Amino acid sequence: MRTTIDLPDSILMKAKQAAAERQTTLRALIIEALQGSLNRKTTAFSLRDVSFGNDPEGAEGTIDSAAINSAIDDTRATGFRA
Repeated sequence: MRTTIDLPDSILMKAKQAAAERQTTLRALIIEALQGSLNRKTTAFSLRDVSFGNDPEGAEGTIDSAAINSAIDDTRATGFRA
């Protein structure tokens, strides 16, 4: 099937160069790259839970921006001590 795509000149030139270096056609290079991209499984990004301690109000794991700003202000006022 024929189709037309609009590529930036710099990408097209790199693709043509890569095809020549690999002794293949631009068409074959594009098919290989597209197939590889489509076959890759994507996974959802997630962060591991690194929370610690207990929230005195029982809402463990939650904090709001006011609490963060307050902690920053307290640290600046008293100096950070590890």
